[in-house]
Amino acid sequence: MVLDTNVSVQYNMADNEQKIVYAYAGENTFEIVANVNEALSTSISGQDVIENPNEVWKTRCQKIEENPENGDRYDEAVSKK
Repeated sequence: MVLDTNVSVQYNMADNEQKIVYAYAGENTFEIVANVNEALSTSISGQDVIENPNEVWKTRCQKIEENPENGDRYDEAVSKK
């Protein structure tokens, strides 16, 4: 889901199993989320995008499965400036 977030990863080079991912809202994240909500009749928050990106993706996919035209609506909402 392209919602203008920034991610940094911190890891221990001695222990590759230990990784910490920090996600931050990007410059246009909240505007894009509002556009997507309007286009798909959802109520996703910017916080959802950062904390639960998999659930947000599932919501997007579900909306497109319900109505394939929602794919185009989503694309337009994400690219709208």
